[in-house]
Amino acid sequence: MHAHRARFPEDSEPQGRLPSESAIPDDLAVALSAAVPLHIEELRDLDPEILASVAHTAAPVVGSHGDDLLFGGKHCAAAFNALARGLAAAALTAWGGVSFAGMHWCAEQGCSNPAAPHAALGPERRGDRRP
Repeated sequence: MHAHRARFPEDSEPQGRLPSESAIPDDLAVALSAAVPLHIEELRDLDPEILASVAHTAAPVVGSHGDDLLFGGKHCAAAFNALARGLAAAALTAWGGVSFAGMHWCAEQGCSNPAAPHAALGPERRGDRRP
């Protein structure tokens, strides 16, 4: 599984990153495209409550040390791992996956678009009660 650059139905050909996506450097995008799928596979069999806890734990690390992640600093590795792990947890619990900086990850193999058809999550994987 790898990250897909998000393309929505109204898009024609990819035009590179959207202005909102330019905030992260290319090397960070490449690193996330490798790390998030690895975390997805590691976390795949966990209960939704545990995945929510993983994401909850990652958020303050990214929030406190995101500048180190973007510009370098002693907390860069911790912030990167928290971001990748948090995105993976969100991809496994959010219906339609998660998109970040023009990339998309999902529990469904090969999904490249949050608007794509997705199978309903079974009760064992669903954190909410959506059919």
